[in-house]
Amino acid sequence: MLSYVAAPIVGGVIGYVTNYLAIKMMLHPYEAHYVGKWRVPFTPGVVPKEKPRIAKAIGSAVATHLMNEEVLQQNLLSDEMLSKIGEAIDAFLGEQSAEERTLRAFLGQYFKEEEIGDMVGEMTGEVSKTLGDRLRQVGLGRRIAEMAVRSAFGKMGGGALCALGIDKMLQAVAAPLEDMLSNHIDEFTASNAQGLIDEMIGAEKERLLSSRMSDLLSDTEHVGMLRRLALSLYTSFVGNHLPQVLKTLDISSIIEKRINEMEMREAEAVIMSVLSNEMQALCLLGAALGAMIGCINLLF
Repeated sequence: MLSYVAAPIVGGVIGYVTNYLAIKMMLHPYEAHYVGKWRVPFTPGVVPKEKPRIAKAIGSAVATHLMNEEVLQQNLLSDEMLSKIGEAIDAFLGEQSAEERTLRAFLGQYFKEEEIGDMVGEMTGEVSKTLGDRLRQVGLGRRIAEMAVRSAFGKMGGGALCALGIDKMLQAVAAPLEDMLSNHIDEFTASNAQGLIDEMIGAEKERLLSSRMSDLLSDTEHVGMLRRLALSLYTSFVGNHLPQVLKTLDISSIIEKRINEMEMREAEAVIMSVLSNEMQALCLLGAALGAMIGCINLLF
């Protein structure tokens, strides 16, 4: 009976101890040991020995699969993130509602004058282009021509002209006149509307930058506009400049350098904090397999 019990127990102990030693030998010793000029086998451990290669592999994997441009843009521009950014903007604007400096002076705390000009110029340029495109899409020339011709003919119609039948003649030339007037208005809009819009928006931009923060934030319309501007700048930055930021940061190199700078004792603490349960499970699995092998040996 003792031999039947001892075999699986011994097998389990051997399985547990061998797996435990294998795990420890992955991390220990931290440095190579020598007997004279002969290096003791398996020193240093696998992780200390391959630390530079592991650091490079982890850095590359994180930069390629976990923190790449696509993943970061998807998360930074998600509805949840934009909602949080909007809440932060609202809280910030609420704190600044008593600020007496102008918007230009306030932005000057965080950006250079050229950067302010670029950001506001980009914003106003988009608004200007959107308005210009919209004017062309809605058929502004046709609408103005129709209203002008109808108004003119309405004033000329009736009375003696109606009796003479001239109003019918006016109706006959109304359509060609509308077409001609519409074409002229469309040509004028195409040539001059964008410039007029730019001029109006430019004047509003300067007025806005010269306004005091307290005045701007007392108007809910201005608060909404500033909120949209801030969100627009954020989404523009993430969409247009994130690739360059990632290229400049070089996340792979940062992670690789940080891992290489870590002492092995610190690195072991990090590894064990993440994988301690899994390593314990491997030891228990070794014990279970050893016990099974011990039971199988009893059959032969």
